[in-house]
Amino acid sequence: MRVSEPLKEAAGVLLFTTPDWNNEGRLIYAYITYILMMTVYTGINVPYASMLGVMTSDSQEKTVFSSYRMFFAYGGSFIALFAWKPLCNFFVNYQPLWTVNTQADAWQGAMIVIAALCFCLFIGSFMLTREHVKMRAGAALGSDFKALVRNFPKVSVDVTNSGKRAGKESVLLYSSDLIASMVPDGRRLRDFKKLELQPGETQTVTFSLAANDLAFVGYDGRWRLEEGDFVLSAGTQQVKVACEKTFVWDTPNR
Repeated sequence: MRVSEPLKEAAGVLLFTTPDWNNEGRLIYAYITYILMMTVYTGINVPYASMLGVMTSDSQEKTVFSSYRMFFAYGGSFIALFAWKPLCNFFVNYQPLWTVNTQADAWQGAMIVIAALCFCLFIGSFMLTREHVKMRAGAALGSDFKALVRNFPKVSVDVTNSGKRAGKESVLLYSSDLIASMVPDGRRLRDFKKLELQPGETQTVTFSLAANDLAFVGYDGRWRLEEGDFVLSAGTQQVKVACEKTFVWDTPNR
């Protein structure tokens, strides 16, 4: 982000700079600077959007933060929009940095002001953000790719021994089918793992679920996984996952 941010401001200024070329040269220049601007913008937006994942693990808080983010993003856009013409007029009337002969020169000056302000705000945003969620080491690349191809959901839970003595703890993963054609068990144990923790130690437990782990036996005696929402829970933590298409197994044992 520290590399992309100054590049974005430079790309913005170049985008609003009109070279003294012929029409064909200006068209090529416009294409190049626009592509550069969108590329650098992606380099800013991806880590900016990823900040939610390290600020909180609570889905409700993420939704609230995202709402604030979009509110202030659109608010900033409106501020820049309404300030644009006064900034252009300022450069035309007072010419504080260089001689402004055309409207294009005024637009370039206004963009420099906006770019400088955005640079300060973005740097401040990242410097003032504190990570509250610990980063977890990823699994082996082959394991992640296999889970991606098979579309297996993964659930990770942090378990901490807050006591003063070493102990063992069983981590139980449950599933609940919120809506189904018939009423299956309200809460089903899907997997479990047992840990031994030293005082103050934290371990991350990762569960991987296959599609048939969420299936149930329907009225026709066949295993089925139905479209709809599921809640996966471990301890006091919950996460919602969705099945996008109903699948019925032909074999009796899935």
